[in-house]
Amino acid sequence: MEKDYPNWYLHSLSVDLGKTAVNVKRFFKKEYPRMCRVAGINPASIKSPSMDGMPKSEGFGNSAEEKVVDHLGKLEQVELVLKAIRYCDAMSQFILIESLIQHKSNDIVSDELGYMNSRFSDYKTYALQAFADSYEGIANVDLHIYADEEKIKS
Repeated sequence: MEKDYPNWYLHSLSVDLGKTAVNVKRFFKKEYPRMCRVAGINPASIKSPSMDGMPKSEGFGNSAEEKVVDHLGKLEQVELVLKAIRYCDAMSQFILIESLIQHKSNDIVSDELGYMNSRFSDYKTYALQAFADSYEGIANVDLHIYADEEKIKS
């Protein structure tokens, strides 16, 4: 007997987390640098949030980033990527910026966060998924990779 699930529920169950993580990494390796070149900005000017253990209510930011984002009025794509990152939790923001924009190794980023590599790998996968969710909502671009939905319905 087939169960009747709402579409949003099936959508979330059918996301292949591993393949989605690879696709988001590909997006930051291939598409994001091109967006930045077209916008005439250096992605290295984007800074990660401070991870000092103290809760913060606002997202990350610095004057260089704010100037870049202001300059991008007509180049909305880069702004949407930055906004999608800001809508992620602080740890995800840190991981996304340090790993994918600043191109630091997993070892360095995991050390900065104080996690072993295996635990950091889980957090990075979560951060990549969070970005895919956020970017889909903001830019209407779906970076998720889906498993076979027929397997979920049974």
